[in-house]
Amino acid sequence: MLARLDEGKPLELSEVDLTQLVLEGVSDEKVMALDHDLAPGTPDEPAVVQGVRRICGRS
Repeated sequence: MLARLDEGKPLELSEVDLTQLVLEGVSDEKVMALDHDLAPGTPDEPAVVQGVRRICGRS
């Protein structure tokens, strides 16, 4: 990705749901924090922003 930026190629923006990113992050952390109760509150509607999915989270 850095090489692409160095070449001056634009990154492709798309809608990224931040709620989904939070849920993915909590899911990953639950594996490492078995003695903690991780339960994020989430909004009823998606929290969508323009971003590069590969930078913001998993592809």
